[in-house]
Amino acid sequence: NPSVENIVKEIFLAMEVLFENYPQLKVHKIKLYETPNCATTCKGVSQEERLNWQLVRYKQVKEYAKEKGIVEYDDRKI
Repeated sequence: NPSVENIVKEIFLAMEVLFENYPQLKVHKIKLYETPNCATTCKGVSQEERLNWQLVRYKQVKEYAKEKGIVEYDDRKI
């Protein structure tokens, strides 16, 4: 169900997977605005939801990350 609450959980979990190779990065919370005055904050996901998500999306997110590669965001190094 594409509610803002479910979408923010998906983003939270996907970011955790994308940051797996970067131990210095950790997702603490994500705030997603539905309208300028209405937002939902995700500070974590239950173990059951995490396991269900991993069964369906983990491989897709890892493949996406592999396809995109590593991007250098520090413009001092470009």
